[in-house]
Amino acid sequence: TPSYSSITMQYLVQQHSVAMGFFLDSMEWYIYPYLVPQISEALFGGNVTLAWLMWAVSYAVGPIGNVLFGSIADAYGRKTSFVASSVVLVFGTLGQGLTPRVPYLGAVWMLAFRSLQGLGYAGKFSVSHVYLAETTPKPILAMSRAIALLPSAFA
Repeated sequence: TPSYSSITMQYLVQQHSVAMGFFLDSMEWYIYPYLVPQISEALFGGNVTLAWLMWAVSYAVGPIGNVLFGSIADAYGRKTSFVASSVVLVFGTLGQGLTPRVPYLGAVWMLAFRSLQGLGYAGKFSVSHVYLAETTPKPILAMSRAIALLPSAFA
């Protein structure tokens, strides 16, 4: 029978793209607070409170993303839902990077793409944990959480 360490290493190699995805998603997710002064100046006339409220939008729409992508996962499969939520997340992130510095339009643009990012991130986070739990060999089931949580912690 294969050893615990050989099963673990094989699984980590198989799921490296999931881990890298979590690292990149978390990096972008947590970089926003460091850019609040610039975002508040560019979009909200220096109003830091509005910039922080914009950050909260992603958290507010998260439960909708969980339900939406959970339903997709149940109907079409975990992998399909994982890829779809990743695409929504990337689209939301890229859209934020392209936010125009135009009064009102920039804020509405940022609101729309922060919402998309929140939907995608929440959907990806919840679906990926289920996907990992379903694909992990039983001897290393508890360790499989590390594939999602450790990259996020390093970001």
